[in-house]
Amino acid sequence: MKTTDKDVATEPAVQQPLSRKLLKLALILCACIATGVLIWEELLEDRVVAKRFGVVEPGKIYRSGQISSYLIEPVLSENKIEKVIALNGSDLQKPYLKTEVETAKKLHIDHQVLYLIGDGTGDVEDYAEAVAEIMRCEKAGKPVLVHCAAGAQRTGGVIAAYRMLVQKKTPEEAYQELLQYDWNPHKDQALIDYLNQNLTRLSSLLEEKIEWYEPPATIPVIGK
Repeated sequence: MKTTDKDVATEPAVQQPLSRKLLKLALILCACIATGVLIWEELLEDRVVAKRFGVVEPGKIYRSGQISSYLIEPVLSENKIEKVIALNGSDLQKPYLKTEVETAKKLHIDHQVLYLIGDGTGDVEDYAEAVAEIMRCEKAGKPVLVHCAAGAQRTGGVIAAYRMLVQKKTPEEAYQELLQYDWNPHKDQALIDYLNQNLTRLSSLLEEKIEWYEPPATIPVIGK
């Protein structure tokens, strides 16, 4: 069958609207996905998921970021937490941390606030107190939750110090655990430098605070 000029001319007219419809559909789909992600991250996630919640030692030691007002009571209750160590003391007047303090009081949970800096650095005395308190809680059989704002830097640093100095885990094991909780080696090197500069002093402070603490034979070096 012979194709006429009229037939050829009409084919693009059929195809062009279809391609435009597909493009519009793709744009609408992308917009819906982006909106859904935004709604999840900004409005729903903190109501459903406890930020970076993790188990350090089952039934004994837990870690997290700042848990929202919607979840703090069930998380503390369900995990039978008896002690909370908040490393983000500079956030004490923010709603979530204020609610946490009030909830701990309501549940008769001991609550301690320490003041480390967002990049995981800070006063080594506060680091030592955090690690020492974890040791005290573990010895007393009191489940403890350690947290900061994001649950990656300050919390990661304290848990890494605990792993290496108290549990005698290898630096590589401690480093891998940092990565599991979204610590970024390309952006957050200050934490590694801080730990390596202060682990010796931290170990000495633990000897002063905890009579049963046994320092490692060699002070570990992490991330090298």
